[in-house]
Amino acid sequence: MKFFVTQTFENRAYRGYSKARARLASKFDELKEIFQPVKLENEKFDDVVVTFVDHPEPYYHELKNCDRVYDVEIAVPEMSYKPQEDQGLLVKIAERLREVLDRVPIKESTRAELLERFSKWESSIRQQSMRAV
Repeated sequence: MKFFVTQTFENRAYRGYSKARARLASKFDELKEIFQPVKLENEKFDDVVVTFVDHPEPYYHELKNCDRVYDVEIAVPEMSYKPQEDQGLLVKIAERLREVLDRVPIKESTRAELLERFSKWESSIRQQSMRAV
């Protein structure tokens, strides 16, 4: 399974978020690697694409199922995107990604496997965040 995290902004005010995402790229690469070995057998979807957009929270919009992809747009976390706040941003992004995994229409057994894998990544993020404080 491929798990993509992307972004699309109309408002240039989110340029700071784009820079923060670039600084955190290695963490998103880890997330891709965690999900890569998973096969979504007998599911409607093969891949999950999460796009952060510049809409107010709690925006969550599922796009039509195209090419066996669960494609969802969610609101970007509202905060400052300064380098010293990268760990806090990563924690907020992890919360949003967990919401997606909780809502994706898949079997509970598949969801449990995805959440187990995600939880390991999320735990490492939260531990790093605690050390940064």
